[in-house]
This record gives sequence, C-alpha cells and structure tokens, in this order.
Amino acid sequence: MIMFGLVVSVGAHYAPNYVHGIGSETRNSLFHLHNGRDMVMVTTCRHGKSWRELQDNRCDEDNREYDRYDYETLLQNSTFCLVPRGRRLGSFRFLEALQAGCIPVLLSNAWVLPFESKIDWKQAAIWADERLLLQVPDIVRSISAERIFALRQQTQVLWERYFGSIEKIVFTTLE
Repeated sequence: MIMFGLVVSVGAHYAPNYVHGIGSETRNSLFHLHNGRDMVMVTTCRHGKSWRELQDNRCDEDNREYDRYDYETLLQNSTFCLVPRGRRLGSFRFLEALQAGCIPVLLSNAWVLPFESKIDWKQAAIWADERLLLQVPDIVRSISAERIFALRQQTQVLWERYFGSIEKIVFTTLE
C-alpha cells in the first residue's frame, strides 16, 4: 500500500487551457511532489485531439511515468489523494477519492464543498493552501495513524450515505 500516494488531476497540464487561468500554477507544479516511492504524482499531456501540438518539454517524461500506473489501482492503494482545483474551484477527483476511501487533500482555496450544512468535512478531508503546495507532504505526514483511520472511515460513510447514487445525491439536495 502506498502510505502517501497522491493521485492528481489527469489532463493536459501543459496545454494552453491549463497554462493560464484558475489553478494552473498549482497543477503545473504537481510534478515537484512526485518521488515514485511513497508519493506518486501522475499527470499526462494526452488530452484532447491536439495534445501533441500543445506539448512542452515535460510531456514525454510525464506520459512515460503516467503509463507505469493504473489509475484505479493507484486510487485504491493510496491513503491520501490530492484534489487540486480543476478549471473551476472544485474537481470531480474529490468524489473519486471519496469512493475509493482515499482521504481527499483539497488544494482549492475558497471551495465550498457539497452539503456543507449537513456534513462536517473536517472529519473526512484535509485542506492545504494551494499557494503552498510544497508543504503538503509535511502536512499529511504529521497526521497520526488513528486520525488517518478515522478520516478513511468517514470517507466511506459519506460516500455510502450521500454520494453513492444519483438518488442519494438528489434526496440529500432536497432535504
């Protein structure tokens, strides 16, 4: 099991649609956290039909490293999953992490999480300032084994209770 595996947004991190705009600096810096042992950051430039035209000098290396891993397996075997913002404040990676029982590490300042009036997200997720990306390893390594166990349990409870089906999401929204 990867004690500290961070599964990150998969997409064209170097393509023009990510080079500028909200969250781009954070996403484009994720490779700095990858050590290939207990911290796995996989990104790829293969996104969209014209990715080859948009690639930069990191794309080949990123794509080779990305191809070494199976995304679902990495999610299932990671204790923490990095959830950087997408093109907006949030990211669908958040729900993928919950479903996998992986503790979301949120890198999106000012993100309002779903059902905040019903869910105490501090019991299931970790927040880190997206401007301080390089502090993330120290933050998660400082969390006790007991706290990790409790956070992981809560991700599963929340997935089953609120997010496991469209019906649950709709019902919670209407409550």
